[in-house]
Amino acid sequence: MRPYTISFRHALVDFAGIEDNALSVYIRLKAFLMALKYVLRPDLPEHLGVLLAEGAQLPIVGEVDRDLQR
Repeated sequence: MRPYTISFRHALVDFAGIEDNALSVYIRLKAFLMALKYVLRPDLPEHLGVLLAEGAQLPIVGEVDRDLQR
C-alpha cells in the first residue's frame, strides 16, 4: 500500500492590486477579503471606515440561519 499523499492546487492572490469593489459581488465574501487585504497594512486606520461600512451591510447571523431554514 502506498502512503496517502494529498494532491491539490492552490492560488496565491495579491489583494493589494485589486480595487475594493472588484474583490467580489457577494457582500460577505467582499467584507472578508477586504479585511484580509487591510489587516496587516500600516494604512489600516485610513480604511477602517470602509471596512466597518461593509460589515454593517452583513445580515445578522441568526437572521441568515432562519433564512436558510425556509
